[in-house]
Amino acid sequence: MKQGLTCTPHPIAVVLAIAGLIVGLIAAWYWLRSARVPLDLPEGETCDPNSIEPVELELKALTWHVEQIQASQATWEAQVRASRKIGRLNAIAAVLTALALVLSTASAVIGAS
Repeated sequence: MKQGLTCTPHPIAVVLAIAGLIVGLIAAWYWLRSARVPLDLPEGETCDPNSIEPVELELKALTWHVEQIQASQATWEAQVRASRKIGRLNAIAAVLTALALVLSTASAVIGAS
């Protein structure tokens, strides 16, 4: 009767492989979170019925332009805040992905020896 080769995995290789899997899944969770960062736009100002509107057309136009610029600035600031958060989450995910790669490679190398 011919005996087949049996291979018992090295315990350290198994631990490293499991650690690589866990770290890789955590990295994937950070990538997912970075893809779902909401854009928190400021709420529009409520119209004050008692406010005094300029009578002259030039002042009305100027007031409207100022309000549009302020709204654009608020939107831009919200986009910058969201981009910073996305960048921070992506950086964490990249580091965790690299760590998962190192753990998995170490597991393969130890398991092959």
